[in-house]
Formats: sequence, structure tokens, C-alpha cells
Amino acid sequence: MVEICLYGTVYNNADTVEESIKSVFDPSYKIIVTDNYSTDGTYEKLEELRKDFNLTVLRYKSSRGVGRQYSLKYCPENSMTAYFDLDVKYNKIFHDILKYSAERGVKVLTTIQHTLVAPKKEIMEKGGWRDLIVAEDIELWYRVGFDYHIPLITMEKNLHRQSSYGARERRYSKGIKYYYRWFMSVVDTIRGRGFTLEDAFLWYKKKYHAIVFLAYIIAKAKGMYRGTTIPELLEKIYIPDEFRNYEDYILVGVGLREVNYKNREIIRKYTEGFKSFFCDDDMILLVKNEKTIEYYKKNLSKKLVKNCEIFTL
Repeated sequence: MVEICLYGTVYNNADTVEESIKSVFDPSYKIIVTDNYSTDGTYEKLEELRKDFNLTVLRYKSSRGVGRQYSLKYCPENSMTAYFDLDVKYNKIFHDILKYSAERGVKVLTTIQHTLVAPKKEIMEKGGWRDLIVAEDIELWYRVGFDYHIPLITMEKNLHRQSSYGARERRYSKGIKYYYRWFMSVVDTIRGRGFTLEDAFLWYKKKYHAIVFLAYIIAKAKGMYRGTTIPELLEKIYIPDEFRNYEDYILVGVGLREVNYKNREIIRKYTEGFKSFFCDDDMILLVKNEKTIEYYKKNLSKKLVKNCEIFTL
């Protein structure tokens, strides 16, 4: 089996990095982490963990996309790679999918806490990660491509659940810098998802449309990327026989805005036999077992979720 290399980037997650790294650790893996000059002791914590968990710890001032690219460069040549987030605790399925992908030489996209498992060589040959602060992962999936979308939850727990987007993002910046970062996240969302202006207006609330219009102009000037295709994500859903006993972990998540403006019929077609729920974080969840919804509410959502109701597509 080819060598497995996990890589990631981190900023101000001193309280979560240890639990996250312990959850992905395997003595046979290489683990590469780039710290974006954290100010809360994250780098020092990583240095403490380095010897016990086979870590390569780097520092580089960067966006999320550039930080992941910097880490990826340090993965061994010819390795099978997967990125991970250092504010997430991963489960056994994460490891099972890594080994499945490495043994068969296939590219796999997981669900919810999406991870692309793919050869380093192929990612690098196709241009690597883009300089984006959001949507950098989505842009990468569709440019590099994937053989299968295995819709199994690989996350045991989201360790940084917050009441809102703003509460999460304020660990990166405060004051005027926070609003600048929010604006640039709109620019990068438009670029990374390849939005038309119509798409962008549908994605964001009407009260933000003047800002979105300006962000769209800047996104066009910086350069647009290919964008997302929900059909491609859904038509490649595949659950290998080895994973059939994980029915409680089958979950397809689609943002409400994606359902509303283009893809309702497509979602119905590819998720026949699934039960659908709408949650108050604006996610449509399609599951085989209702237990999965309770697990999502308790452990997985980025925003704290109180309610999920049956939803008819």
C-alpha cells in the first residue's frame, strides 16, 4: 500500500489541535501541519505534540488555501494524501476511507466535513491549492476530480461549534479587520464557486446585494474558477461493500440555497430512498436513518443547531 500523508493548516486553535491530531494519528502516516503564525499558543502546542505524533510542524503566513498547499509540498512523493481540519475530531470511518483509497488508488470525496483523498502527484500536476480563504476546498475537488463520493460521516465531533459565522471568524480578526475579512470571504466564495452575478445574488440575502455586486467585480478582476456542480457530486455517490454496516453514518448535506435555485430535481434523482430534513443552520440533510439527524445536531454542525424538521424536496 502506498504511504498515506495527512496535511492541514491552522490558526489560533490551541484548544483543539491535540484532540484533532490524536484522532487522525496512525504510526504509519505522515502528518504535516502549517501554523499561520497563531497568537494563542497553537504553534507551541504543536511543538509539544511533534515527537509523539510523527508531526512535521511548519510556519507560514498564508490564506487557508496557500497554507494547505505549503503543507502538501512536504508530503512524500507518490503518497496518497488527505487534508484535515484541526478543529475537528475524526472517527474510524476516516481511517477506513484513507486506507480504502490508498489500497485501490482511487480518489474519494467524503461528506459533511468534506475531505478529498487523492495522490499528491495528481493534485500538484493540476495546480495545487488556490490562494483563497474560503471555498478553496470546493474549487479543488472539481478541478482535481474524484472517482467516488462516499457519503459517510468521517467526523466524530466539531470542536469549534459556534452560534454564528461571525463567532467562528472572530478568532481570525477583530474590528475593521473582521469586516475586511468577511468582505474578502464573499469575493473568494464567488471565485471558488465560480458564481455568476445571478448566482451570487441568490446565494446572499438581498440586504447584502450592493456589497455582493462590488465583491463580484473584484472577483472577476482577480480571476474566476470553474465552480461547483451538484450533479457531479451526487452522481458519484458510492458506498463500497466494505462500508455497508455504517448505515447510521450515511449523510448527504446540501445547502438550502443550492436546493432553491437550481438543483431540486437532480437531488431527488440521486437520493431516492433517502429521508430529507431541513435544519435551522439552513442545511438540507438526506439520511437513511433518523438517528443520523440527532448525531448531526449534537456533534457535527458548524453552527449550533436546535431543530431539524422533515422536508419535502
